[in-house]
Amino acid sequence: MLETSIVIGGFEIVPTEQTITRLSDQKTIRLSKSECLIVRTLAEQPNTTISREYLLTSCWSGKVVTHSSLTVAIKHIRTAFSDIGEPNIIITEPKKGYSLRVPNQATDFTSPLSPRPQSLSSNKPTHSVPRFALWQRDSITAAKRYGVQTGFFFLTLLTLAKYGLFVETTNLNGIPTRYDGMPLPHQIIQSITELDLNATELIIYPLGGLCSSYQVLSVSEQHIQDWTASIPQRDCK
Repeated sequence: MLETSIVIGGFEIVPTEQTITRLSDQKTIRLSKSECLIVRTLAEQPNTTISREYLLTSCWSGKVVTHSSLTVAIKHIRTAFSDIGEPNIIITEPKKGYSLRVPNQATDFTSPLSPRPQSLSSNKPTHSVPRFALWQRDSITAAKRYGVQTGFFFLTLLTLAKYGLFVETTNLNGIPTRYDGMPLPHQIIQSITELDLNATELIIYPLGGLCSSYQVLSVSEQHIQDWTASIPQRDCK
């Protein structure tokens, strides 16, 4: 039964409380009921691909949901695990489904990979690169990558909104607003109605994680503006 808890890979999953706790340091993430059931279902067969169809029928009991709902739920789960430094637990098998990565017994989710031993017979000279030079190079590369990824993120988000990722539409201040179907917090709705928006469409996207924060975008003549910083979010304490 899915109501009981399970301990696997150094984590305790408790669907009744909708929590997942890392036993090594007691860091806990909180998910929605369906998201927690997804993790629990994957954990019952670790390192085994579970089909999307099975997850849709078993983790949303009595509800009819689309594949986009599962995609959003998996993104929330990955975001929540990333918040505690565990970004690579959920593995996607394209066109098949998802699996929960559990290392062998000699390792754990948080165990680093062992360094590759150097050959004792190697006589090749080594040349060290100053750490500052490496840091400067990596910083510039990361900044360029972030700028490109941010642009693609907004364009992708708008495209996905048009093709049904956000399964519900409502009106805020007379502006059509797309969201994923989960009830929007009153604080978010109130803050948006107080903004002076000149937009043809709004997109409210849940970022997940411990704080359950939201990204708010306005669209006007293909111009996208991010209002997230102007929306008070729930504090994490």
